[in-house]
Amino acid sequence: MAIIAGVLAVISLDAVARPLLERMIAEGRLPHHAELLGRGHTYALTTTPIHASIYRSLYTGCRMSTHGVHYPLQWCAAEQCVKPADGMNPDDSIFTRLERAGRRLLVVDPPECGVFAPGSSIAMSGWQFTTRFVLPRWDSSPAIARALEHRFGRSMRCNEVFGRPSPADLRAMHDVLQCAPQRLVDATLECLKTGEFDFLWVTFVAAHIAGHQLWRESIDAPPAGSDREPVLLAGIYEKVDAALGRLLAALPPNTDVLFFSGNGMGPETSLADLLPALLTRVLAGKSAVRRDTPSSPVWRLRAAVPTRVRARVADVLPDRTALRLAAQLERTGIDWRQTRAFAPPSDGPGFVRLNLKGRERDGIVDSADAEPLLDEIAAGLRTFVDPSGEPIVASVWRPSDLDAPGPRSHVLPDLIVGWTDKPAVALRAATSPLYGEVRRHGVGSGRAGNHPGPTWATVIPGSSRVAPADGGPLGAIDLAATICAAMGVPHADLPGRPLLE
Repeated sequence: MAIIAGVLAVISLDAVARPLLERMIAEGRLPHHAELLGRGHTYALTTTPIHASIYRSLYTGCRMSTHGVHYPLQWCAAEQCVKPADGMNPDDSIFTRLERAGRRLLVVDPPECGVFAPGSSIAMSGWQFTTRFVLPRWDSSPAIARALEHRFGRSMRCNEVFGRPSPADLRAMHDVLQCAPQRLVDATLECLKTGEFDFLWVTFVAAHIAGHQLWRESIDAPPAGSDREPVLLAGIYEKVDAALGRLLAALPPNTDVLFFSGNGMGPETSLADLLPALLTRVLAGKSAVRRDTPSSPVWRLRAAVPTRVRARVADVLPDRTALRLAAQLERTGIDWRQTRAFAPPSDGPGFVRLNLKGRERDGIVDSADAEPLLDEIAAGLRTFVDPSGEPIVASVWRPSDLDAPGPRSHVLPDLIVGWTDKPAVALRAATSPLYGEVRRHGVGSGRAGNHPGPTWATVIPGSSRVAPADGGPLGAIDLAATICAAMGVPHADLPGRPLLE
C-alpha cells in the first residue's frame, strides 16, 4: 500500500453513543475499537450544545464565534429571513492549509464540509451514501469517482425527513447504512493505490445517521430507553468495527492516528419544534388568553403532511432547491411589526433571537430593552413542565456562556435553550403555572436519537509523540491544531493547542 512514513490518519466516528460503545467493547464485540482506544491516550472533549457548529470548527480550527455557523439554515438579519448557511471558503480549511504546505491528502466523506477541490490530493463526499445536509455528493476527481462507481456501484440516497418514518422507510435506510462502512473503506483502499499520501481523513457517517433514526430495538419497536440497548444501532457499530479493522491493517506501524467522535448520541430529547409556541406564550404575558398556540408554519406543515409524501417530494428536488424551499418555509407567517423575539430553525437545542433595532432589518426592540427581555424569556421558558411535573428546560445560555466573543458573534442566537435529558418522543404537551398549557403538534423531528452524551478524542502516536497536557478543556479547535502539528504545518494563527507534537 503506497503510504509514506509519517502519515497522519484521522478517523472520525462523527457522532456515537460512548456508553453503548464501551459496553460493546467490554463484551468483545468491537475488537478494533478496543485496539485503538487501548493503544492511545483518550481525552474528553468539551461538549457544545450547538452540535451543528462542530464541523466548521473542525475544518477551520476556529471558534464558533469566529466562523458563526451553528445550523445548516441560519438567520440573515440584513434580509430578515432564514437562508442556507454560508459555504466554507476552501482557503480557510485545514485541508487547504496542509496542501499549501506540500502535503498530499486523501479525504473521504467529511460531513458538512463544502466542496474541496485540491490539486494533487483526492477529496470526495457522498460516497458511503448521500444525505442532503450532512453528506452531499461531490468529488475532486471525476475520473476516480467514475472508476469507483464502476467497481463498487453508485452511492444510494439516505435523506432524513423530519416526521415519524414508516417501517418500510426505516428498513430501506437500515439497508443503506449497513453497507456504508464497507463502502467507505473500499473506496479509501482503492484511492490509496494511486500514490503516496501524507494525510488521510475518513468519516464513518453511518454511525451518526443510524443514531438518529435507529435508536430502537427493532424496526417496528419504539425508540429504546436509556436502559435498553438500541439493537439496530449496535449492529451498525459492529459493521463499522469490521471496516475499521480493514483500514487499520493498511496503515504502517509508524502512523499517527487521531480517532474521535465530535458529537455524542443518545435518546432524542429535543423539543425545538415546541419552542416557537412556548416563546409566543411567554411573550404574550401572564394575562393572555390561554388558547391553543400554533407552532411555526414549517412544523405545522411537517405535522400535517405525511412523512413519506414529503420524502418523495424532497427526493425529486435538487439539493439547493430543497434547501431554499426549507428556508422559505421557515420565514412565512410572521408579522415583524409585532414580533419582539422568534425561534430560528434548529433540531437540537432551541434558539431564540430578538428582533433588535439596528441589527435586524425590521427590528423593533430597542437595545436598552434587550437584556430585560432576554431575562424575561429565559425565566418564562424555565416555568414549563411535562405532565409528570418535571421541567422540560435544563439550561438557557447566552452565546458568551459557550464561547468567547468573536467577529461573528452577532449572527449567533441570543439565547440557546438546553432541554432536559428525558426522552421527548412521547411528549404531547407542556404546562406552565404562569402561561398555561402548550400542546405539541406532530412528533417533532421524528428521530429516535439525537446528540446528548460525551464526546472524546484518542491520539495514537506513531512517528509523533503525545504533547504535554496543560490541564485545560479540549474541543474541536484542538483537533485542527493537532492535525497541523502532526503534519509539521504552521498553525500559530489558530487558537487550539495540539495533542501531538
